[in-house]
Parts: sequence; C-alpha cells; structure tokens
Amino acid sequence: IEADAYDGSNDVQGNYITAPLTVPGPVSVEDGSSYSQISDAVNDGALSDGGTVTVADGYYDEKNTIAVGANDGVTIQAAQGASPVVSTNTKPILTASGNNASVQGLGFEYALDSSVDTHLVQLTGDDASLDSNSISVDSTGGNNELGYAFVKLGGQDAEVLNNEFNDTYDDDGTGEGLYTVQAGGGADGSLIDDNTVNAMSGVYVASKNLTVSNNEFYVNTSAVFT
Repeated sequence: IEADAYDGSNDVQGNYITAPLTVPGPVSVEDGSSYSQISDAVNDGALSDGGTVTVADGYYDEKNTIAVGANDGVTIQAAQGASPVVSTNTKPILTASGNNASVQGLGFEYALDSSVDTHLVQLTGDDASLDSNSISVDSTGGNNELGYAFVKLGGQDAEVLNNEFNDTYDDDGTGEGLYTVQAGGGADGSLIDDNTVNAMSGVYVASKNLTVSNNEFYVNTSAVFT
C-alpha cells in the first residue's frame, strides 16, 4: 500500500475510511468522508456492520475516547509499513464492547494529569484482539493507579499478543502503578502471549482456561496473580 504526503485535504479513494492520509482499507464510507481523528472515524455509520479503519503514519492528538461501541467486527489497524502514534490524556483511551474488535500496530502515549481511575483500553466483547501495539504511560508524580490496568478483557477467547506496555510510575513504596491485563470473569479461554511489560505488576486472572505464555515481565510485584 502506498500513500502520498498529506496535503490537508479530506480525500477519499474508493470506499475507504482513512486517517489522516488516504490509505486503502476494506471499509465503505457512506458519506464519502475521511478523518483526521481516529475517534471520529470509528463513529462512521459504515462501520455499523463491521469493517476496518486504516490509520496512516502520523501523530494523532486525540481529544476524545476512541469509542468503537457495540459494533461487531471493527478493526483499527496501522497502514502497511506505518507506525502511527496516538497522544492522549483522555480516560479511557479506547473502548469496544462488540465482538471481534481488533486493534493492530498503533502506539499510544498517555500523559497523566490526575489518577487513572479506569482501565485504559477496554475490550469487553468476545474474540477481541490487541496485537502489536505499544502503550506508554507517563505517571511520574505519584498518581494512585492501584487497581487499574492497561487492558481490561471482558469477553471470551480474547487475545493480547506482541504488545509493549510501559508505565513510568514513581516507585516510592506506596504500591502505585498499573498492572498489565485484567482478565475478568467473562474472559474465559483468552490468550496473553509474547508481550513485554514494564509496570507495577502483570496479569490479574479472574477467568477460566486463561493462557499466559512467552511474556517478559519487568514488574515490582507478581507477574500473574488472582
């Protein structure tokens, strides 16, 4: 896939959602629009029956939660060869309650100005996938994040694969800092594999038949706990 340099226009080639460059992706756009914000693209009516939002290279200053909603089969992915970065201090960063939601190849930079108070990425439908992303949290300053995770899983057979998680929490002995994944009671049969974690703690397990394998945990407390 090739894309020309962005000239500031909102151009669409064929039936594709792109943000902000026009990079082909298998999603029809009923209103013929392209987007500069991922949070706007996921609200396009063409995604009511599923589809793909392809994100071109660039730095995205997202002011709102990327809220996919209950639509099934929505994929948000980096364009081929691209490494887009999302900068935000919105809580949560991304939510998706539909089945088969997928996020692939994005970088998220989260700067705290207060306590987290919520899980940052919330995938609560069945068969969700978080693959080959990075999430970095700048939480220096002693914000109390105890009890919250980078990722909350709430549906069966989810996959968290090949991601990097980094939380620059203050290690002042207070037990503050994010844990990596909360696999809730509905996340039976899920797979957490081949991730690299620099955080307070690892994976909280409250589900059945969960597989945690091949991860690198650099944590202050437990890598896997219940």
